[in-house]
Amino acid sequence: MTSRLLLCLSLLISMAAHAQSTPKKVALAEQLVKLLHFDRMFDDYLKECSTSPSSTLDAAVSYREHPESFDGLSPQSAYWGEVDAIYGRYLAKICEYSTGEKVTQYFTQQFAEHASEEDLRAALAFQSSPTGRRLQAITLEANKAFQEEASKLIRKAHDDAEDQYQREIAEIIRKFHADPK
Repeated sequence: MTSRLLLCLSLLISMAAHAQSTPKKVALAEQLVKLLHFDRMFDDYLKECSTSPSSTLDAAVSYREHPESFDGLSPQSAYWGEVDAIYGRYLAKICEYSTGEKVTQYFTQQFAEHASEEDLRAALAFQSSPTGRRLQAITLEANKAFQEEASKLIRKAHDDAEDQYQREIAEIIRKFHADPK
């Protein structure tokens, strides 16, 4: 997600030797995860996932790529508004695969299992400091901006992969028609 997430993940890896969780470590981990705002960052991701205008899951994009799937129905049809609504519900369902609360629980468990009590206390002290708080605010804003950018990158990657796939499939179809076997 962001540099803070990478920092936290590297913290997890570096603390792998402390793999035993205790109630005290869970409580410290909960505090740390709340300070790090994993829930808000994940909620930003989910919001972008379900509302991105550059989404790879768009009825018009699907129509352009696979018009045969619509059996004659097109964006010019009076029914296309219903198609868009169905795609909107479809996309929202896909983006509901988790919640900020579940992500928070996951990271709490990971920190409690892999970090020492001392490291959790030190991380809490830093994250509670004015510098830690400023970095948290910067990270939240950077994460919001990144989610929109990531959607654009995903769309471009999808388009590039789709173009290559279609060219390669067209070549196989050409070979098949030339020599059916």
